[in-house]
Amino acid sequence: MLLGGIVLAATAFVLCAVLARVAGAIAVRLGHVDRPGPRKIHAAAVPYGGGVAIFLTVNVLAAAALALFGAGLAAWPEALAPWMRALSFRPVAEERHEIAILGVGAGVFLLGWLDDVVSIRPGIKIAVEALLFSALPAAGVTISVLGNQGPGIAGAATVLWLLFACNSFNLLDNHDGVLAAVGAVVAAALALVAGESASPEAPAAQWAVAALMLLLLGALLGFLTRNFPPARLFAGDAGSLYVGYLLGAAAVEVTFVYAGTARVLPVVMPALIFAVPAYDTMSVILIRLRARRSPLAADRSHFAHRLRDLGFTAGETLGVIALLAAVAAVPSLALPHLRPGVQWVLLAQVLLLVALVAMIERAALRAGRARAGETG
Repeated sequence: MLLGGIVLAATAFVLCAVLARVAGAIAVRLGHVDRPGPRKIHAAAVPYGGGVAIFLTVNVLAAAALALFGAGLAAWPEALAPWMRALSFRPVAEERHEIAILGVGAGVFLLGWLDDVVSIRPGIKIAVEALLFSALPAAGVTISVLGNQGPGIAGAATVLWLLFACNSFNLLDNHDGVLAAVGAVVAAALALVAGESASPEAPAAQWAVAALMLLLLGALLGFLTRNFPPARLFAGDAGSLYVGYLLGAAAVEVTFVYAGTARVLPVVMPALIFAVPAYDTMSVILIRLRARRSPLAADRSHFAHRLRDLGFTAGETLGVIALLAAVAAVPSLALPHLRPGVQWVLLAQVLLLVALVAMIERAALRAGRARAGETG
């Protein structure tokens, strides 16, 4: 099983690395580039196209698996067979959740691409996202732990969660490498959680989620070969919205409820896995509201920008954020094996770590302002 998962991720890595180079070259020819500005760290124009490479990698490989199984070419090695069967969605007879997820994902990608080209107003963009996401509850894709609250509440909560996940990664994409690195950590964590519950007798959806997350993991690492500081390619909204959406939808599909464990897991595990995007989003909103600015206004108040203001280099900033994402996400893998009381302690530990980071940030920024005042 492990070997098959590695092959999936490695295939996606190679394909996306190649597509990223091609997409970047085409974007330069078309003049589809992000030019330097006051709140940007790049000194020269950088082409878009990373989102196109990520989207095509995930969907082309999923479509290839579907086509190969449809043609009857199912004589795969034992290590690959479950993964290819999952990507072909053959076992999903009733609801075909993953096909619905990929279909809505195509709409999210197109919305992001249009925003990159013509710059859609934030309010309109969020309204269109909500409309797209409402198709998933209609297809049966909802937060299962809320199922006993009725389809209306479960569906509304699913749409709100997807809006948060989608736009938190869109906000996170403000520094070279951060979207790809944090997205890769989250995708790996979700793949492992889904894979742990994906036995041969497990629901087909768990195999499909694990397979899709491995494809996304490989695609993000392939994109990172062009997005590592100093970036030579950007994902754009097409990439950041798509990545955030697909991760959020996978979190809805993953079974976080295990036999003999507390039902708090569906809350605690995603909170840990998505801790860094959540911290960036909530801290940025608080900073903007405190300054009496719109929460949707673009500025340099993101976590990555604040680290740069403290003196971290571009590479160090990426490393700090990626390590924090891993430190928060890795404990989630142990949660199903711990007693309920210990699960809450582990969540509290991660929250205390986030609070410590926030306190260090504030103290360092105050010291920096004080030094600037003395020299001024």
